[in-house]
Amino acid sequence: MKRHNLLLLAIAGIFCAGVALRYAPEFRRHARADSVPTLLELAPADATLLAYADVGTLRDLPLVRYLLSMAGPATVDKDYADFISATGFDYQRDLDRIVIASRAAPSGQMLVFAEGRFDRTRITQYALRSGKIHNGNGRSIYIIPGTVGKNISITFLGANRIALSDGGDLTDALATKSSSELDPALRERVSRVEGSPLFIVAKTPAPASANPSSAAAEQGNSVWAIFGSLRWVDLAARPDASALLLSAEGECGTPGEAQKIASSLELVRGMLHGGLSDPKSRGQMPAETAAEASRLLQAIRVSTEGERVRLLLTVTPEMLGTLKSPDPGALQAPAHKIE
Repeated sequence: MKRHNLLLLAIAGIFCAGVALRYAPEFRRHARADSVPTLLELAPADATLLAYADVGTLRDLPLVRYLLSMAGPATVDKDYADFISATGFDYQRDLDRIVIASRAAPSGQMLVFAEGRFDRTRITQYALRSGKIHNGNGRSIYIIPGTVGKNISITFLGANRIALSDGGDLTDALATKSSSELDPALRERVSRVEGSPLFIVAKTPAPASANPSSAAAEQGNSVWAIFGSLRWVDLAARPDASALLLSAEGECGTPGEAQKIASSLELVRGMLHGGLSDPKSRGQMPAETAAEASRLLQAIRVSTEGERVRLLLTVTPEMLGTLKSPDPGALQAPAHKIE
C-alpha cells in the first residue's frame, strides 16, 4: 500500500466491512426530528452520493461485535502499522463518525469528513514527509502526491474533525457547508434514512444511450435492463435490541418498473435457494451452512410501494449461529459507549 493513500484509506476503510441496507418505513418512527447527522452539513451541494456511519455506535453493538468475531482477527499490513505508529491514529479505535460524499460530474471529487481523535501534530508531520502545505482561505491544507494525476488533500476543521479529498480543490468543496443547500432530491432521500447509524444514498447514473441495432438494445427484457430503471438507491442498517435491521430501497420512474424489479429479485432468490438445496451446485459448502444461508434468503422480505421496491431483513445471532460459534463474550453489553 502506498503511503500517500493511507490517510484516505484509514478513514474510508471502515466501509470495507459495511453491510448496509435501507431500513423500512416502520423504522422511521424511531427517528428524531434532529436525527440528521450534523457532519452531513459539510457535504457539498452538488453531491450525488452520501455515505454515513456512526462508527462509535456500531462498534459497540453486540451483533456487530459478533459478526467481527466470526471474521476472525484482522491482519494489519506493515504500511498501515507504520501509519498507526507515525500518527497515533487507528480507525478501528479512534474514528467516531464519518461521511463520504461524491460530487457530480465533471468534478467527480470524493470527499471524506470524519470525527474522532486526531493527533494534529503527528498527522501533519506524517503528511509533510512527502507532501506540502497550502493556504486556502486562511486554512492550512496538506497536499500529498497521489496516483493517476490526483493528490490527496487533508485539512483540520477542528480539534476532532478532519476533511480529506482525492483530487480537486478542497477549499472550494468546503465553501458551501449547509445540508439545506444539498440538492433537494438528495436531501429528501437522506430524510428517509435519517436516524440510522449506517446509510448510503446515491443517485444512479443515467443509462448510456444505446444503438438500437446493438445486441444490448435488443435485450430490453434482460435483468440488467430491468435494474437499469433504478433512479435512486438508498441503503441502511439499524440496530434493534440484539438484532440488526437491514434494508435496501430502489426508486424507479414508475410503479410498473418497481414491480418488475421485485419480480426479478424473487426469481434470483428462488434460483439461489435451489442452488443451495442441490449438493452438486453448492460444491464443498457444508450442508448446515447451506441450510442457514437458505433460511437467511427466505427471511428477506421483498415489497413495492408505488415507484419504490424494498428489501428488508432482520439479522439475529441465532440466524448466524451455525456459521461459526460466537465468542462467549461477543454478545455481552459493552462496558462503555463512545460519544
